[in-house]
Amino acid sequence: MKKNKKRNFIVLGIVIVLVACIAIMLFQVKGEKKEVVETDQNSYRYIKVDGKDYRYRTNLKTILFLGIDTTDETKNQGQSDAIDLAIFDCDQQKIKIVSLSRDTMCKIRLFDSEGNDLGWDKQHLGLAYSYGKNRKHGGILAKDAVSKLLSDIPLVNYTAFDLNSLQELQDIIGDMPMVLDDDYIDINPLWKKGKKIVINRDNVEEFVRSRNTSKDYSNKTRMQRQKLYIQTYINQLKTQLTNDYSTTLQKMYNFYSKLTTNITLKEIDSYAEMILNYSIDNNEYYTLPGEDQKGELHDEFIVDQKQLKQLVLQLFYEEDK
Repeated sequence: MKKNKKRNFIVLGIVIVLVACIAIMLFQVKGEKKEVVETDQNSYRYIKVDGKDYRYRTNLKTILFLGIDTTDETKNQGQSDAIDLAIFDCDQQKIKIVSLSRDTMCKIRLFDSEGNDLGWDKQHLGLAYSYGKNRKHGGILAKDAVSKLLSDIPLVNYTAFDLNSLQELQDIIGDMPMVLDDDYIDINPLWKKGKKIVINRDNVEEFVRSRNTSKDYSNKTRMQRQKLYIQTYINQLKTQLTNDYSTTLQKMYNFYSKLTTNITLKEIDSYAEMILNYSIDNNEYYTLPGEDQKGELHDEFIVDQKQLKQLVLQLFYEEDK
């Protein structure tokens, strides 16, 4: 079978210090879930579920990460090939991640070629960024689309970078040994389950970006490689922060210049401290509930709205007693 390696960038490192937020276990909804009902349409702060009142947990920090599939955003705004929401739970001292497929069908804000606002319409989530008039505007549009998808949960921070920065991301930690958790021979015939390989600046692009587009839903297996990469990156980054905090942090500062973000340099220190001190549970990595289907032109991921509302309740709310 002929391999097609689509130049779709997966920002699997989750950028600088915040790359350490990802764990590896997929979210699965088990058993019967209670349906979220009676949502206040004018405010995210309070919701009612099965007769109980819940309030939004304010002691959370959320940052949306976007990996953009272009090498020159002055010529091509690009699309978001990786979309990951990092949740820093300051009460529980945990880091949680919600990974969203670029194929997710949801409402995004559209603009015509002259920049006129066309309103909201159901499209692929990965397209939201592409409608921005520049990189910052694209980041805001993607952030707003994810917020609307997640029942209008407020998202403040975002960060994005494109294909040119992938090798610099890998250079922060250098050579990275890993054991493959599955067969990836459709990408590389040597990448068999259980094999130990070393990821470096020369092959990181192949590992995190490549996919066999002759197969349906190939983004799904690419996201599986994403989890493995990030898990390994987490462990090595934490070790380097522990062994040589100042040098590692300086590398992160240097990488900061490659980003489009509203996160300040001052905040990098704070997040580095959280990475060292907060726990990262394997069960705290979530994907949206739903299923893939073939669209007219492209793959589509259809979200299970009832289960999504339950996930939002689980991650962002507490009972209002």
